Amino acid sequence: MKRTSIIICILIFAGIGLLYADWEFVTGGYISEVQFVGNNGWTVESDGRIRHSSDGGVTWELQDSGVTNRLYGVSFVNSTTGWIAGTDGVLLHTTDGGTTWTQQTSSVTSRFETICFVDSLNGWAAGSYGKIVHTTDGGTTWVEQTSGITTKIYSIYFVDTLNGWAVASSKKIIHTSDGGANWYQQTNPTTSSMRCVVFYDTLNGWAVGSKKIIHTTDGGATWVEQTSGANENLYGLAIADRLHLWAVGIHGEIRYTIDGGNTWNDQSFGPDWFLGAYFADNSTGWIVGGGGAIYHTTDGGTTWTSQADATCSGLRRVEYVDGMHFWGCGSDGCIIHSNDGGLSWERQDTGFDDWIWDISFIDTLKGWASCDDGPILVTTDGGTTWTEQTSGVSVDLTGISAIDDMHVWAAGKDGVILYTHDGGTIWEQQISNVTEDFKSIQVLPGGIGWVVGATGTILHTTNGGTSWNPQTSGVTTTVYDVSFIDSRVGWAVGSSGVILHTTDGGNNWNPQTSGVSYTITRVSALDSLEVWAVGNQALHTTDGGVTWAEVSVPCGIGLWAVDFTDFHSPQDVVITYENDDIVLTWEPVSIIGISMGNGGIVSRYVSDCTYNIYSSTDPYADPGTWTLVAPGVTTTTWSESASGDKKFYFVKASTE
Repeated sequence: MKRTSIIICILIFAGIGLLYADWEFVTGGYISEVQFVGNNGWTVESDGRIRHSSDGGVTWELQDSGVTNRLYGVSFVNSTTGWIAGTDGVLLHTTDGGTTWTQQTSSVTSRFETICFVDSLNGWAAGSYGKIVHTTDGGTTWVEQTSGITTKIYSIYFVDTLNGWAVASSKKIIHTSDGGANWYQQTNPTTSSMRCVVFYDTLNGWAVGSKKIIHTTDGGATWVEQTSGANENLYGLAIADRLHLWAVGIHGEIRYTIDGGNTWNDQSFGPDWFLGAYFADNSTGWIVGGGGAIYHTTDGGTTWTSQADATCSGLRRVEYVDGMHFWGCGSDGCIIHSNDGGLSWERQDTGFDDWIWDISFIDTLKGWASCDDGPILVTTDGGTTWTEQTSGVSVDLTGISAIDDMHVWAAGKDGVILYTHDGGTIWEQQISNVTEDFKSIQVLPGGIGWVVGATGTILHTTNGGTSWNPQTSGVTTTVYDVSFIDSRVGWAVGSSGVILHTTDGGNNWNPQTSGVSYTITRVSALDSLEVWAVGNQALHTTDGGVTWAEVSVPCGIGLWAVDFTDFHSPQDVVITYENDDIVLTWEPVSIIGISMGNGGIVSRYVSDCTYNIYSSTDPYADPGTWTLVAPGVTTTTWSESASGDKKFYFVKASTE
């Protein structure tokens, strides 16, 4: 029988080797349109996403569209047969309720904004450059029609196979009475372009755009402006019957009428950007919009119930705090929080209704947010309540950085840098000696910090901002963000694909080749090798930026935020003896990444580590001399036969 070895087992981190999976969509996005047939409903949105509900919107599931294009229009003629239109001439068709979608083709390769079918054979799609295509065989063939205009068509609506209307930019309204063989312009009585048009029959119709609502009782021969009472721009319009209609728009704008538009009343609520609406009757309806918002009413809009975990129309910053806690911020006073590593998000009530540009927490309770026009928000209860602090300035504050519960810095337009040493009771302005707009600020414990902004501006402080000194970035374009892992090693990113790197605290900034030309908006450095940046897509390096690779993220309309959890090392490594084997077991090491962007889209990334097992008979030996006994272990357990020798082990999460 073998003598039991004496073992010391340590798990250390000296560079993380990550097993990457794809970024996965979590929530948010621009939902452009919604339609229901009975309890079956569909929404269309960013990045080719189609959501389907079979229970009136109580639950929603994603359908596989087979495309990543932004989708704009949806038209179902029954619960199984429908079409969807989107960018790059995309036309999709289903005959099984969306279980499968197939692409149809036309001569148009530009964007389709709208689609309308009146039965299973006859339909029209329209969009950029005044393009209209028509089918009489369910989309097997599409034929281009001559619209007579070259401006973007936002909405098209037919009441039968002959009579249809379309509204377009440059205040255009066009009409056909022969199925589109001939289109004729009608007179828009306003100075605004209409964004959506609906008709009850061949005579009675309505259109909305800007803050206007117009109405016709003679098929559009004459259009008359109605008094909308709208305070915000209108984008969507839904008709239940000749009397009951709803118009929806940005910043929660909802107008409704029960008398055909003689009077329009207010049902507005919340900050959401509403883009589309559908009513099945004068009681039951849905509205959709930015941030993945879906709301439902069964009483004609008196009350609305959310049917989705909506974010907001635009997110600009995400910050990992501790454990599984993330916070994000963006438009319309939006702050969202996740306590489960980004799987689910809850919107917090800030009492603010404009852009919140940045957010910084010191723990899961206390944090600050910087806002449009100077306010700074603070919470001491994890965001349950937010209160406003007086910054003393009225410029947009686009960056904020806290190092403890007393010391916080904020930066913004016109070269403004603010500092508090009492948690924000008093904010004082520091001297930057520049007037460029700042975009981001990072301050490390000890008061070492950087602020970046327009015209390649980078300032550095080693004394908490008592003095800010310029550094030479080598670029003249806007630098949007900066991320340091310590006082020496950091990255900065900006316009035109700029990535800068320093290993001496910014005394020397060296350009790296990103391989892209779009604006890179955010950067998050995990360590000296592993860095992520985002813009149109994500960029990733595992060699400190010697090489960067573009990574697809489900947000084709612009990314503005990215952050990652810290590396989590197992607290305990368990050693057991089984059948004369020594067995090492430890908790998995992984990191979570969250990206955010336009449309309030949130995406999530989870990576696991590989592990190297080392052993030595001398626990004090140089770690470089220890024997690698098991490289690249992908599980969280490992064993070997026990020997008579005294051994010491350590497990290292590794890049090797």
